[in-house]
Amino acid sequence: EATVQDVVIDAVQAGVPVIASTSLTNDTTPVISGTAEVGSSVNVTLGSGANTSTWTVVATDGRWSIDTGVASTSTAGTGHTIAVNGANAVSVTATDSAGNVSAAATQTLTVDSAAPTVTITDDQAAVTVNGDITFTITFSEEVSGFTASDITVANGTAGTFTQTSPTTYTLVVTPDAGLADNVSVGVAANIAADLAGNNNTAATTATQAVDTAAPSAPVITGITTPNSDSTPTITITAEAGSTVTVYANGAVLAGNITEVSGTFTFTPTAGLPDGNYRITATAEDAVGNVSAEATVQDVVIDAVQAGVP
Repeated sequence: EATVQDVVIDAVQAGVPVIASTSLTNDTTPVISGTAEVGSSVNVTLGSGANTSTWTVVATDGRWSIDTGVASTSTAGTGHTIAVNGANAVSVTATDSAGNVSAAATQTLTVDSAAPTVTITDDQAAVTVNGDITFTITFSEEVSGFTASDITVANGTAGTFTQTSPTTYTLVVTPDAGLADNVSVGVAANIAADLAGNNNTAATTATQAVDTAAPSAPVITGITTPNSDSTPTITITAEAGSTVTVYANGAVLAGNITEVSGTFTFTPTAGLPDGNYRITATAEDAVGNVSAEATVQDVVIDAVQAGVP
């Protein structure tokens, strides 16, 4: 008899390999890895159509990996160059010792090396404001690791911080009291990362002009007492351009008022009945800050004609 030849028949297709490495990375020469039948020859192909690059390795212990930064084993056409900030088709097959080729495992590998950008806006249309300001921080893509403590605030106090979408956050800022300056908000670089691990760039600092400083209390500089005129002229010095309100015995006194360079002249619309009046005034600036009251001036109105001798 001829010498016995032991033959193994294996017509079973090799198991489909598994691609275990991430499908999203910021590495421009990523390592692709996974598992396959022990001892099988693994072909990892990047690209599709006529232009592909293939790396061939052995899954010695059931694991395999290839480094796309190393030259491929073979190419078709012009080969495949990793598409940075784009998608790359990955196909992996395993061939066992009997020559059975598995079905292909596939993956779309995205290489994203672009840093997220940040913009900051606020909700105030006015040139100068005196109340809370809501700033909106918008990233160009979804990020992780961003918190209120990553925002710098000058001339104000950070309040409510809210994430309103995967890319958008808001922060309410209360301006400092007595401030006539800008509130500014900034976000530094490298405090948040996108899903591929790229750190953000710094935002351009956002500023909003603020005036929370109340005008000085007006000064009543001219009024005669006792006064026989029931509509006496009252002269007041206050912040130029402000709105002056005159009070008599605690009530707003209606009247006509004119201003020349911070000097206001007020005349009541209706005659005041005879009596004693405590006259004061306040000044309100263009953004709504109201001064303390002027020092009270006590005035006596006596418009009744003296009796006939």
